[in-house]
Amino acid sequence: MKKTNTPAQYPASVATTETVEVLYQKMGDRWFAFSLVGDEVFVGSITQDQIDSLESQGKLKPQRMPEV
Repeated sequence: MKKTNTPAQYPASVATTETVEVLYQKMGDRWFAFSLVGDEVFVGSITQDQIDSLESQGKLKPQRMPEV
């Protein structure tokens, strides 16, 4: 996952891009994404129904883990 940073000390026209690791975890009916950037933790969540809707609209390409 790439994250664009525009820290307050930089003018709006200056941005940095870095690649960070993201942990995906399903809890109940929601998928959560956790990422550590610098000393900040970012968390996002989405339901399986929202994922399915985005996939059916072509806005998200399914990427399934291979069976082990």
